[in-house]
Amino acid sequence: MSPDPIIEGRPVRLWKVRIGFEGRRECDTDIVIREGNNTIGQARHFRLRPGANDVEIQPNEGFRFRGREMCFNVQVDLEGSRQQLDADRRFCATQRTVWSLSEPEDRGRVQR
Repeated sequence: MSPDPIIEGRPVRLWKVRIGFEGRRECDTDIVIREGNNTIGQARHFRLRPGANDVEIQPNEGFRFRGREMCFNVQVDLEGSRQQLDADRRFCATQRTVWSLSEPEDRGRVQR
C-alpha cells in the first residue's frame, strides 16, 4: 500500500500488487482486493501478461484501517472464474503506532 506506514484514519492512496502469471498468452482480468467480505480496491479489465505484473489499484474512498490487524486477499477473474491468488504468506496490516503491511524485520530494507 502507499503510503506505508500510514497513520490511523488517513486514507490509503494506492494499493500495489505484484502478480506472477504463468499463462502463455495475455488475458484481460478483473483484480479485486478484499478485506473480509468488503471490496477495498478493484481494477477492471487489467491486461495480465505472462511473468510478473506490477498493478496499481485505486482504493475504495471510504476504506480506513480499524482495530489492531486487518488481513487482505487478492482475487482475479480468469475466464469467468474468480480465484484467490496463491501467496507465500498472508497479507496483514498491523497497528503499533501506525499501520503497516511490512513485517517488522522488513522495515528499513529496500524492497525489490
